[in-house]
Amino acid sequence: MRKNLLLILLAISSLSIKAQVSVNANSVISFSSQYSTTDNSAAQATGAPNTALCGDYVTAWTQATPDGGREFIELGIPTLNAVTKIEIVENQYPGSIDTVYVRNKLTGLWINVYQSTAADLGACPLPLNALTINTITFTATAFPVDAVRIALATNAAVGASFTEIDAITVTGATLLRLNLVSFAAQQAGSDVTLKWITSSEINNDRFEIERSTDGRAFTKIGTVAAKNYEGQSDYQFTDNSQWASEKRFYRLKMIDKSGQNANSQIIKISSKPSAAISIYPNPAHDYINITGTTGVTEIQLADISGRVISSWKNTASSVSLKIGEVGKGVYMLRLISNNGIETQKINIQ
Repeated sequence: MRKNLLLILLAISSLSIKAQVSVNANSVISFSSQYSTTDNSAAQATGAPNTALCGDYVTAWTQATPDGGREFIELGIPTLNAVTKIEIVENQYPGSIDTVYVRNKLTGLWINVYQSTAADLGACPLPLNALTINTITFTATAFPVDAVRIALATNAAVGASFTEIDAITVTGATLLRLNLVSFAAQQAGSDVTLKWITSSEINNDRFEIERSTDGRAFTKIGTVAAKNYEGQSDYQFTDNSQWASEKRFYRLKMIDKSGQNANSQIIKISSKPSAAISIYPNPAHDYINITGTTGVTEIQLADISGRVISSWKNTASSVSLKIGEVGKGVYMLRLISNNGIETQKINIQ
């Protein structure tokens, strides 16, 4: 007897989710000099900005002597991918910065992303370039970045003056630490059960399940807590609400503990039943016969993990398929039409 079962499966191979984020430098790697080990030390350039502009403050890094010539500071950041912007808070005698580098985490090499000529800009901050005050932007890096190096010509400032840097903020992409291996919707009667598989989850908080009737405006209908397991994790959520329209669209919103989030691909299903389909014999040996395939455009044979073993195009109302070369076991036969994907189990002996 044919079961009223509709299964739509999205197989997503090792999908890493990216989100845009800004981080502050959080560690000191190296520096040419510092005024002291406490006040105006290199460590004062880490963290969020905490110093007023246009003044000499102890909560910012500065070199040991005024107008000392070449100086630099190297600061570590939480690793980002595809970095596009660096903001440098200069609170005293700006203009000495002439070169900015980012460090490729994979190779350890410093890559130049900004080059200019140092100049005296006075006591208050002025733009490093023509875009935004104390901000440089550049083409997104094709590698992960874990550090920034700021190089200065401090003798560019007129008079006995110190260049002070309070904070460095870097903007790029960060990865939600999970792989969405598969996402499936299975319909039985009026119920729709969503199933998904993840791997390599780190620091994730939850999955929010969203539904739509048009594929554009989505509404949250449930939440499932993340397991944060580095191996494979299986999840499921059943929507047993009444159908408000013939079609439904589902997606997952994946949210980590810092609030970063990204959406999965969208699954579309229909409440309109397909024509009666019969598959025989089952269990099968060399051939299977399928009737009621009017409107079915493709037939797929997949293993229980969702991997397609064989596929056939279809234009007929009944077909006979050779399966003798497939190994023994339980398989899923997918019948794809405009109404969705109907799936039935078959046993090959």
